[in-house]
Amino acid sequence: MYVSIFFYLLFFIVYSISFVVKLSPCVSIILFIIKVILFLFIIIFSTSVLWISMINEDEPAAILDSEGIWIKEFGFIEWNYISKIDTYRYRDNVLLESIAIDVDKNFPLSRQATWSGKMRIFWSKLFGYPAILISSITIPNHEVIEFAQQFIK
Repeated sequence: MYVSIFFYLLFFIVYSISFVVKLSPCVSIILFIIKVILFLFIIIFSTSVLWISMINEDEPAAILDSEGIWIKEFGFIEWNYISKIDTYRYRDNVLLESIAIDVDKNFPLSRQATWSGKMRIFWSKLFGYPAILISSITIPNHEVIEFAQQFIK
């Protein structure tokens, strides 16, 4: 969210400069190209965030059993590939909590992920949060984590 606000402000500043200051044709062309690039980035970023957030509500977000965990965007992951499962609190909102899952580096997570899962992996690497975050679970997070930790080695 902060990234999109930053780019909206940057776009507004670049757009305002072209009206306030009399510029040479070369600088005007460069500012036009920058405006087009910023506008395209804003569109691509907004649509990718919306695409990730538009998860089909009919399917469960995750299914846990004794063999592993199936996550809607990432497919089935066996317990021996999961290195850690814990709660994750967002920096801006201490009341919002998700389940974060760390997967071993040698597990080909991006190969079996859906398009929205691959976008989630990309944005998580870019902003430094766990790639697999499961939220909006009807079971309390601590019960899910206690169940999962008995299978993680």
